[in-house]
Amino acid sequence: MDRQSIQTIYQRVKGDLSSLDLRYSVKRVLSHAITGTAHMLNGYAEHLASLAIPDSEDENILLAWCNLYGIEQTPASQAEVIVTVESTDTVFIPAGTTWTHEAGTIFILKESATINGADDLVMVSKKAGKVGNVEAGDTMTVSSTLPPLKSAATVKELIVEGFDTEPLPKLRSRLRERMRRPPQGGAPNDYINWALEYPAATRAWVLPRHDENGSKKNGHVCIAFLKESGQPTGQENIDLQDDIKSKCPVSAIPHVVAISTEPLNLDLELEHDQSLSTDQLKARITKEISFMLNRVAAPKGYLNKNLEKESGTVYLSDISRAISLIPEVTNHRIKSPLDHVEPSKTGAIIVLGEVKL
Repeated sequence: MDRQSIQTIYQRVKGDLSSLDLRYSVKRVLSHAITGTAHMLNGYAEHLASLAIPDSEDENILLAWCNLYGIEQTPASQAEVIVTVESTDTVFIPAGTTWTHEAGTIFILKESATINGADDLVMVSKKAGKVGNVEAGDTMTVSSTLPPLKSAATVKELIVEGFDTEPLPKLRSRLRERMRRPPQGGAPNDYINWALEYPAATRAWVLPRHDENGSKKNGHVCIAFLKESGQPTGQENIDLQDDIKSKCPVSAIPHVVAISTEPLNLDLELEHDQSLSTDQLKARITKEISFMLNRVAAPKGYLNKNLEKESGTVYLSDISRAISLIPEVTNHRIKSPLDHVEPSKTGAIIVLGEVKL
């Protein structure tokens, strides 16, 4: 229902009170008072209506709805990294020793270690959130003075991504899914919903009665998920599998599997703004195609949240639409592939391969 504006209410009230000129009458004051009251009552009624369903309520009421259904907003999580440190002699490094990343983020050593030379240590970001998602090759500096230990260290690998507090749109989506499809003690949708509770997961699929090798086997369930940035790490798969094991029926054996990939190699003919170099153009195409694939590609044969079997097909129209989003490209032709691309085996997903211009 459309809410009437305050001017519309005023004109109606003024017309109801009198058809005479109200400029010098007490009725003019009365019409303003009644208009304000009606406007505020309409606003309160609109507010109450917005609280009635999860699609429109404010943050506090949304959290109250989630609490009613036993859904918790996922808190921010800490990133974990492997860092290569070096020493000139044997040195004991106690747990809790801190290193400062070149961007200012502080990392803490998880377990004590004794090293002599170069060694890889696992560290966790002091502050939770995406701020801890550093890149391989970045430099860190130890905060303590340990003479045999070189002050500079190098990030080798980000093994667990850090995530900010779950955004409200994702939380609202999970609540909506919970209301539409209540838990059924281990139905396919339950595994998808459990996977989406994991901070990293943005999309998830399930393959009932299959083990981690893709073989049909009763009692086994395969789960796969993707992050906003693409494939999860092995540690993230392990963490999610442990979490699902604590929630699924005791008779079920869940497997959170790494999705196998098949490359989409592109050969393109473009007309574009000549101010862009070939490398810059390729970088923009890579970014748009990768974003598109992360949104539409899916593991072949797995069930999505609507319990529809995914074909995993990436259509030429999807590729063309992604390229069209680059403003510097005025015209394009896809020379290869010439048809839609579909994974060759169950559980595989299409990812971007080589881009040829």
